[in-house]
Amino acid sequence: ATFPNSKAFRVALRQVAIREDWSFDTQYSDTKRFRASCTDEDCPWRIHASKLPNTNTFMVKKLPFEHTCGRKNCSKGMANRDWLADKGKAALEENATVSAKQLKERLQREYD
Repeated sequence: ATFPNSKAFRVALRQVAIREDWSFDTQYSDTKRFRASCTDEDCPWRIHASKLPNTNTFMVKKLPFEHTCGRKNCSKGMANRDWLADKGKAALEENATVSAKQLKERLQREYD
């Protein structure tokens, strides 16, 4: 899979983790390379991605293993402020009068 840049890749990875209810630890991350593994020490899942030469495009280079962790409610902490801001912005564009409580409930409904 390819992404326009490293930020788009990281956002997409976080979105998948939240959607599928798993989490990852980042071992290395800069504008040229990214490496992470599942937070479950017994799970072999890991990912390596890097920038393609002469472009900003980011590409997944290695994704050798599937998750074996069971993916049970382990995405806690994956919804960081950037993710929440992005998802919250979309909800607020639909209804600018939504309360914080309603926004929280909507996001939990959609992503839990």
